[in-house]
Amino acid sequence: MKKLEALGLNCKLREGFITDNGNVICDCFPSEMENLEALEGRIKAVSGVVESGLFLGGKKTILVADNDRIRVIGS
Repeated sequence: MKKLEALGLNCKLREGFITDNGNVICDCFPSEMENLEALEGRIKAVSGVVESGLFLGGKKTILVADNDRIRVIGS
């Protein structure tokens, strides 16, 4: 987390959650909006980071589930 914070990210360990592969998740938020492609490269260069979760360069459709409904954002 210290290495991610050194990149200008505000980080918080996701408490009580372990991935299927036994990894922890660190939720990070940039202190200011920047070039997300460059930020993703810097995040992935940190030793121990498995994935960034930014999902850049892929499909432009987002599914948001909220209790009893699913919203589709994008195309």
